[in-house]
Amino acid sequence: MKEYTEIQKELIALAIPIGLQNLLIAFIGASDALMLGRLTQDAVSAVSLANQVSFIMNLFSGSIIGGGGVLIAQYWGKGDKTMVKNLFCMLIKWVLGISFIFFALAMFAPQLLMRIYTPDPALIQIGASYLRAVGISYLFTGITQCYYLMMKMEGRASQSVIISLATLITDVILDFFLIYGIAGVPKLGANGCAYSTVAVELIALIWCIVLSHKKDSIRPDFEGFKWFSPGILKDLFKISLPMLASALAWGVGFSMHSLIMGHLGSDATAAASITSVAQELVTCVCKGIAAGSGIMVGK
Repeated sequence: MKEYTEIQKELIALAIPIGLQNLLIAFIGASDALMLGRLTQDAVSAVSLANQVSFIMNLFSGSIIGGGGVLIAQYWGKGDKTMVKNLFCMLIKWVLGISFIFFALAMFAPQLLMRIYTPDPALIQIGASYLRAVGISYLFTGITQCYYLMMKMEGRASQSVIISLATLITDVILDFFLIYGIAGVPKLGANGCAYSTVAVELIALIWCIVLSHKKDSIRPDFEGFKWFSPGILKDLFKISLPMLASALAWGVGFSMHSLIMGHLGSDATAAASITSVAQELVTCVCKGIAAGSGIMVGK
């Protein structure tokens, strides 16, 4: 009974911060939708469709991070901190490679990406401009998620919540000024939302890097980036590829939902985007429990 109580305490200590972090991230999407909705319906529709690009990117990077997290948890349980660091560096390299592909697509073929989801010229124009502006944030997001994973392994999940809360507040403030053009700031509309996203993602990454330099924290180094093991890479793909297949089976279907809405017009797209934000808010607790349980099982 005592052992069961300890397991519950450890799960709660992991699940609550992870759930709160997911909730805060969902609130960022909710605040963006709310502010853009007060601007124009086309703006909220176009940004919702454009964000399907980052959604698909996160399916790939999330599968790599999830698979790497399983391996890291096992070596953490063994007390092999050197191997943990090497795996951390390997994850950063893979995630950065995935992010760069989507960054290049957003920068150099945004109209092509938008035409997949909608034939509406107005939505394509707004969405393509948004993708060019927000694309650079893709290079920061995946690396930050790798750092968040390490925080959870080290029992510092609450620090990721603090970072997410700070970025939420910063995002809302920047959105207010950049979207509407308050206090002499140029009115940038949907692009203002993109620039605020780039700013908060960069702030989050820098914050994570600074925290990783505290005593006893795992942080990447040159030796870790040089390290390579065919056997470990095989193990990573053995875990990550089924996770990716599962994520794509669900994610592509979810993205197809947005594609269908995009072809129905801006009214349907705007309504669906608000609904998806509400759905994300509801599932945060479940994601926290699932992620916390996964870390405990791995250890």
